[in-house]
Amino acid sequence: MYTAIPQSGSPFPGSVQDPGLHVWRVEKLKPVPVVRENQGIFFSGDSYLVLHNGPEEVSHLHLWIGQQSSRDEQGACAVLAVHLNTLLGERPVQHREVQGNESDLFMSYFPRGLKYQEGGVESAFHKTSTGAPAAIKKLYQVKGKKNIRATERALNWDSFNTGDCFILDLGQNIFAWCGGKSNILERNKARDLALAIRDSERQGKAQVEIVTDGEEPAEMIQVLGPKPALKEGNPEEDLTADKANAQAAALYK
Repeated sequence: MYTAIPQSGSPFPGSVQDPGLHVWRVEKLKPVPVVRENQGIFFSGDSYLVLHNGPEEVSHLHLWIGQQSSRDEQGACAVLAVHLNTLLGERPVQHREVQGNESDLFMSYFPRGLKYQEGGVESAFHKTSTGAPAAIKKLYQVKGKKNIRATERALNWDSFNTGDCFILDLGQNIFAWCGGKSNILERNKARDLALAIRDSERQGKAQVEIVTDGEEPAEMIQVLGPKPALKEGNPEEDLTADKANAQAAALYK
């Protein structure tokens, strides 16, 4: 059991001392807990605190910065990190994580990968999990070979290429589409991410379908329109992304 220093008026609960993973989104300069089923989903317009309490009282505190997060949010995230670090007796090793360039350590907390969504606080996690599934229409591009990330893309065929896998989330139905030049590892990861969306965001109440390039079902065509000739993917992007991820996370303690 970890020992936290009692502080009156702390924005963090006493459970921060518990072993395991704790995630907060910075909302209106305050930390808002992210429920377990939504951990691994990050909004590009937000900043987050991710605390991992491991064995032998080894803790790591990560500041995750979305590409579109405001300076105010980033500043609030840094202030809250100092507060949390003090609350835990200045024990945690602190890291800064930038969207798309997270460290291997950070990625290890999310074995099914990360999912980036557009928007920020206004999008709110509870809307993601409780909104009417029939109204959901989102497209994600799956990238990386070792560390997997799913990034939200524009909902049209221009976002696709033949070398990658994509997830088309239509609420009740989730399609994992794989380009003809994607490899088996990428296809397996796309399937795993689609299943994770079903299990965590739809409580298992959605259908997952694996789609091969050229065999798109009518529902995909209805949403995306007639399928044009797709551009080729760039396999070097996956290798470059994984190399950058291994060098990311500026350690400042």
